[in-house]
Amino acid sequence: MPFQIVQQLCTGCGLCSPVCPVSAISQGQYYFTIDPEICCDCIGFSSIALCVKHCPVEEAIVKIET
Repeated sequence: MPFQIVQQLCTGCGLCSPVCPVSAISQGQYYFTIDPEICCDCIGFSSIALCVKHCPVEEAIVKIET
């Protein structure tokens, strides 16, 4: 299940983007976004989503509810 960045909480620090193993995170005008079509939940790369692990803002990156 892919992740999304909560726009109201994203500070634009950019710590999430370089750790994404599939380059699903890109910088928008004011905050970063995760492409849900590319996001792989870090399956096969890490037991914890690396973007969540490196984000300094708690709950700024959350799983997309389906």
